[in-house]
Amino acid sequence: MSAPYDDDKPGAEQGELFERRFTATFPSKDSQAGIALAYLLKSVRLRQSEWLHVGWRLAAAINELINLGWPVVSTPVYEHGRKRPVAEYSMPQWVFTVLAATKEGT
Repeated sequence: MSAPYDDDKPGAEQGELFERRFTATFPSKDSQAGIALAYLLKSVRLRQSEWLHVGWRLAAAINELINLGWPVVSTPVYEHGRKRPVAEYSMPQWVFTVLAATKEGT
């Protein structure tokens, strides 16, 4: 599932011209998805190799967040000693802008 505004797609720079509508559901904060979201909302980039202290299946937690409406970005990165890239998950910057504006309007 792709985000409503995907910053990596052609024409994404024009997305800033329009108001971003953002609706996502928060998972239970004690769930794997809730823990992953807490890290992502602190601008922490997540990789499976760093997630093992929390749980085994980071991709499943990220998939749950995407299904709840969170526009998680997956970027392939190479880790030392690996021939294939691994996914590094992050939250696009516009989410922080929208959440900050939402907080101010409350």
